[in-house]
Amino acid sequence: SSCINLFYANWTLNSRLKFVVGMMGVVALGIATEGISRIRHDLSNKARASSPEDHFKYTMLQTGLHGLHAVAGYLLMLAAMTFSCEMLLSVVAGLMIGYYRFGAGFLSASNPCCAFLEDDSDAPNPAIEPLLPRDEASPVDSQAGSCCGNINSGNPTVGGLVGDEEAAANENAS
Repeated sequence: SSCINLFYANWTLNSRLKFVVGMMGVVALGIATEGISRIRHDLSNKARASSPEDHFKYTMLQTGLHGLHAVAGYLLMLAAMTFSCEMLLSVVAGLMIGYYRFGAGFLSASNPCCAFLEDDSDAPNPAIEPLLPRDEASPVDSQAGSCCGNINSGNPTVGGLVGDEEAAANENAS
């Protein structure tokens, strides 16, 4: 019979009990990972509304939680890479339960790459603003040029460019 090493060579799951305990631990890690995401999001909201003195404290807490979130994510990846279907299902089940417990109805269902755009859609974003199309006759749509605005709003932009700018970009690409 084959056995699995979970995270360390000393953590060999060579009995049914150890395997079940390992699976439950991976599920718990998945739940905790989603919980960390929720805490980070809550701290981000508090940091925006905080005084400059408290902002540093929130930034340091968020930085620590970011590292903890990364470690938890990589541990889940290692569990999935045991090539055990049961461990993979434990990872997915833990993340699903955690999302249900900490994120369902709270976090956005959009593409994660665009989640930062949804938090401050009314605030100018200096990283994206130079890419936005400018039309002097009408105000700039807050999501035009973003990956979410192009897909979700039906805006016929390509890479944030409209009309003549798109044609010029296509000519330059050729």
